[in-house]
Parts: sequence; C-alpha cells; structure tokens
Amino acid sequence: MDESPAGDEGILVRLGLAYRQAGKYDEAIATFDQVMNMADAMPQFKQIAQAEKVRSTQAKNAAKPAQSA
Repeated sequence: MDESPAGDEGILVRLGLAYRQAGKYDEAIATFDQVMNMADAMPQFKQIAQAEKVRSTQAKNAAKPAQSA
C-alpha cells in the first residue's frame, strides 16, 4: 500500500479511524502518516489525518498500563 491513486486519502482516513476504534493504534498512526505524505492528497484530508494522528497517539499512550516506580 505504498502507492495510492488520487482520491484514496478519504478511504485511508476512514481506515485509520477504524484502526483506532479497534485499538490498533500503531496501524492507525501509520495510516494517517501515509495520508500526510501523499503528494496529491487534498489539504483538508491532510489536516484531518494530522489531527487524528494526535488523537491516536493520545489514545495509545492512555492505553499503556501505568508503570510502578
């Protein structure tokens, strides 16, 4: 899934959202990164991907068990 035809950024954003909802945070983050790195992606989708990457990263960090000191 390295090369994506134009217009796939919307599908990839939805895929990233599905990954996050399933608790697959690393896959979600990678998918949002892919959208942000698409040269021909619409700026709106890049903005959404960036915001959703932040949310996915926060969810991933919140899901980590607390380490005892």
